[in-house]
Order: sequence, then structure tokens, then C-alpha cells
Amino acid sequence: MGAVKLKKFGNSYGFSIPSIELKNNKFKVSDDFEMITNHNSITFTKRRPHNKNWKFKDAKLSKADREWLEANMGNLDE
Repeated sequence: MGAVKLKKFGNSYGFSIPSIELKNNKFKVSDDFEMITNHNSITFTKRRPHNKNWKFKDAKLSKADREWLEANMGNLDE
């Protein structure tokens, strides 16, 4: 991708991104993005959709994992 310029949009600022780049990366205007700043760089990552119907179950532990979890660790400050 070529260079883009920071522009003023009303009371905000933004970048104008070529539509071909958005299309190539399957981005849509309505997508939500996470912005990560680090020194002199900004990275935008497309957020994954949240699904309120996701269900999480506890995984079964192996015998060794259960023994480790239930082990008496003693005094960890020693």
C-alpha cells in the first residue's frame, strides 16, 4: 500500500484508505476495529464478532493435571 495522509474531518482526524485496499482485505465501512498505537506506528485490527450464544464448558483434566492442581505446594516463600 502506498502512503496515506492524515486529514482533518470536522473536529476529528482520519486517514483516507484506498477502496482497493479495503476490498482486498475484506473490510467494510460498518466493521469495528481495534486501534493499537506503539511509538510512531498505528495498527488497526478487525474485531471479531461477539456472539452472546457462545457456551463454554470446563475441559476434562487428565489424572496428572488433577494431581498437580490438588498438590500441596507447601510454603512458596521459602
